[in-house]
Amino acid sequence: MKVISREYKLMLRKNLFTGDEQQLLKEASKFWHEFTQAINNIGIDVQGDLKEIDDNRIIQFYDTDKNLLYSNHYILRERYEPGK
Repeated sequence: MKVISREYKLMLRKNLFTGDEQQLLKEASKFWHEFTQAINNIGIDVQGDLKEIDDNRIIQFYDTDKNLLYSNHYILRERYEPGK
């Protein structure tokens, strides 16, 4: 089977994206522009943008007291919508 697409996820530092929705979108747009410029020379095509907030979700990350998951390059998370 030929791979025709890949999905990459980035872990961002939440303290760099604070404030009200307008400020959050401003910082997200700035990040996205800088990120796409940084990876432009390695041949990864990006799609989409960060111009609006589609979903408001809570994301909870879990690990052991000794961070065994993270230290072995795993992430365990629960994602849910507030009030559901």
